Amino acid sequence: MLKLKNILLAFYAYKSNYTSYSFNVTSIGIALQHEPNNSTLLAQLAFSKKGLNESLLGMQNAISNELNALKPFVGKVSYNASNVENMSSVAQSAYTHAGNVYEQRIINAIKPFVKFSSYSYEEVTPTLSSFSFPA
Repeated sequence: MLKLKNILLAFYAYKSNYTSYSFNVTSIGIALQHEPNNSTLLAQLAFSKKGLNESLLGMQNAISNELNALKPFVGKVSYNASNVENMSSVAQSAYTHAGNVYEQRIINAIKPFVKFSSYSYEEVTPTLSSFSFPA
């Protein structure tokens, strides 16, 4: 699960960059309305658009990697690769759903050997989870 957590973190890092570049593109576009031939602004706009595209590509790759890794837990998941908010929602919900499926698989594997009426499950780290059973 550590690798999956890192993929999800990479996705959100790309999303953060995407948001920053998107803001820059908008701000520079407004500034260019007042100074359309400003070479500094034009260079900044080109740089920000390139960063925006690279960030989107990074997000697309990260969500694709995440969903491929989670496929045994969540099956095939569809998403809109050009919609940043949709990808963000799908990335988080797939990771959460996979965690729930993983928890259920662990509990189902333990049930035949350990009698319990309740349990608590807490993700301590991406690679270590904690179960506690009341005495």
